[in-house]
Amino acid sequence: MSSLLDDTVARIETLLPGATCPFVELTIDPKSDESEQTGRADGNEVWLHVRDDRLHPTLVHELTHVALGPLWRRLPAAAEEGLCDVVAERLGGDAALATPARRLVVLSRMTGPVRVQVEWTAPEDLEAVAAGLHIGRQVSFTVSSDVPPDGVDLADLLSVSKRTVHLPSPQRGFAYAAGYAVVGAIVDRIGFAGLLSLCRSGRAETPEDHVGVAELLDAAGWQGRTLQDCLASAWTPALLREALSEPTMAHTIVRAVDAAFPDSGRRVVDGEVTVSFVFAADSEGREYRTTGVVLNLGGLSGSASR
Repeated sequence: MSSLLDDTVARIETLLPGATCPFVELTIDPKSDESEQTGRADGNEVWLHVRDDRLHPTLVHELTHVALGPLWRRLPAAAEEGLCDVVAERLGGDAALATPARRLVVLSRMTGPVRVQVEWTAPEDLEAVAAGLHIGRQVSFTVSSDVPPDGVDLADLLSVSKRTVHLPSPQRGFAYAAGYAVVGAIVDRIGFAGLLSLCRSGRAETPEDHVGVAELLDAAGWQGRTLQDCLASAWTPALLREALSEPTMAHTIVRAVDAAFPDSGRRVVDGEVTVSFVFAADSEGREYRTTGVVLNLGGLSGSASR
């Protein structure tokens, strides 16, 4: 475990400018069930309550909290959580996409009902497809919405100044989701060094001040855009594939395709389907969707049985 700890610290310090991780006292309390994986960093102490398969990304997340210097502390609490998620996504190994995908699912459901659209080609369509025709067989189902009672205001979610652990559970989940999505967009556009520069040169007048939320949204390229529009680009194919492979989601996709052909079974060429998220229309009636990802029904059936 000491070698994993030392290697993880070194990789965080290499990836994140201005990060330095002193001596860390690590406590791991293993768990075996499917309930939420938890971690906590307090000073130089890190405590993890996780399954083995979630150990590495959770460790990266909590060590990043420990490693952040004074300039990074200018990020609002939700954005700091988002930064730790983004670092864990890059360094946390095979299981690192699970938490980011869950964050984006939470944020997507805040826009209203999300339609999961499944498209495929049936064997009898092959001749027409070969002739250049588009045959769009499809079925869809809806993921229920989870719009906050007061509506969605990214600025309010990102401006949380007290420690997010003390927020009510739903609000904490919304804040974490917003922090991950916005910081992820910033890092994609200007890198970690650019984000640190924003912390250094933003409107914060003292080390205790937070970077302005408007500055964060500008840096993310999200200012003036609908949340649906921003999410359509935030869902990378890898993250969408991770979300769709979640057992409940995978089971629903397989069941929806089966239901389309109740008498003859799945009539899908090579067992492949293309799946995308379609967001609830915005106030002007515009509809946004993610890029579709190709999935194999056999693989989804395996995910559903986990």
